[in-house]
Amino acid sequence: MDCLGFVKGTCCPHYDEEPARRPYVKGQLANNNIEDCIGVEGHAALHIINEESYKSVNFGTNKHSYIVNYQDNLVIENPYDSISI
Repeated sequence: MDCLGFVKGTCCPHYDEEPARRPYVKGQLANNNIEDCIGVEGHAALHIINEESYKSVNFGTNKHSYIVNYQDNLVIENPYDSISI
């Protein structure tokens, strides 16, 4: 899906709000359909500057954005640095 085409890559919004989202991303990664994915939890956003991920913005309580990879049969969620508003 091309979406709006502002930034290259794959993103899963509401990453923590629907139970099927994390398993779906894991399946896509495990099947090598995608290399990585940005997971953005509800009440969070990812601030991007010049096509580079900058910081996760937390609008809720303890909400994050991650770069999600799959290594050695494990999903690795590396959180971006976060700021709270």
